[in-house]
Amino acid sequence: NSVYNDDITQEIKAIDKQYFRTNNLLATDYTINKIYDDTYYTTSMYASSYNSDYYYLYKQVFKNSLSLRNHLMFESADNVLFNTLMGVKYIVSDKEFNSFYKKVDGYNYIYENRFAFPLGYASDRYVNIADFNKLNYPYNISYLLSSIVSNETTNYTKNFIKEIPLNLTNLFEYTNGRYYLDLKEDMIYTLKQNNLEHKIVFIVIEDIKSDRKDISITINDITNTLTNKWLYYNNNETFTFVLTDVDELYIKMTKGHYDIGQVKVYIMDDDIIKNSYDYIDKMQITHMQDNQLMGNINITRDSYFVLTLPYDKGFKIYVNGVLTPYEKVNTAFIGLKLNKGKYDIKVIYEAPNLKIGGVISIVSLILLMIINKMTK
Repeated sequence: NSVYNDDITQEIKAIDKQYFRTNNLLATDYTINKIYDDTYYTTSMYASSYNSDYYYLYKQVFKNSLSLRNHLMFESADNVLFNTLMGVKYIVSDKEFNSFYKKVDGYNYIYENRFAFPLGYASDRYVNIADFNKLNYPYNISYLLSSIVSNETTNYTKNFIKEIPLNLTNLFEYTNGRYYLDLKEDMIYTLKQNNLEHKIVFIVIEDIKSDRKDISITINDITNTLTNKWLYYNNNETFTFVLTDVDELYIKMTKGHYDIGQVKVYIMDDDIIKNSYDYIDKMQITHMQDNQLMGNINITRDSYFVLTLPYDKGFKIYVNGVLTPYEKVNTAFIGLKLNKGKYDIKVIYEAPNLKIGGVISIVSLILLMIINKMTK
């Protein structure tokens, strides 16, 4: 069974000895917290306690599709742009998911994106966070791939995304600026598309309302679900779909009442992924285990160096042996300014409250021992 098969990581390590992330797209609800071994790094998570910056990046910035019923679930993303930025070099899937993840010869289920960013990289292209926050989805997404979002003055303003029309009057009833549809049973609808070769397509369905039942829309195997308002209501009132090389839209909708505010479609040339990958300086990671990461990088221009680790105050970063301050970049990651040059990087993580918690535990243990002695 490839969902739980621990040989998956061994097979991938036989292909590639480097450090990267892997997403398992087989039964994402069952494998959301599955860790195959200590070399398996992924983007999925299900926990009531999570990094708020990563939550913001995953759900609010990239607006990754959500097929599950619980808003606390970060399922393995099927978004090629998010996965590229996060360094998801391999995915495990029973089908070719998009044009960037190519099946590895001789292996079932394993697909590789050779343009996935390394876990550490550098770029001298900047977008100021205030300028970035003015951008709506998906116009903001191209900047996360092609530049660094930081407190620096914007020096890169090239955007690659444009909106295109999509006629859905054959599918929905359009009244007073909203789309309506009542389905007594599940429906499948195919919509032919032209001139979208080598394009990344964003479909954004906004301000979705329904009755008290769950509804789901699947487009080309990517699923979004809006749940009824139960305890863990997923609040997924905007459905987004990121597709590549589209020649038709294969749409599946579950039965229920649909009340939709807007449906918008945007496109972007897919060469942004390769061009962005080629432009950045890439970190070579030599060690990553437990709470330590080590590597080196040759920075060819004065740049921001980025680690795609969720920002937290518990990191210590040593640059050529010197403890160096860092900041939050790209809305969620660790970043620091470095001049042109060659660098050895060492990263150590210690939970900010770990020492305090340890002291409290020791004091509590001593008090308990005293109390036990006094009561005897």
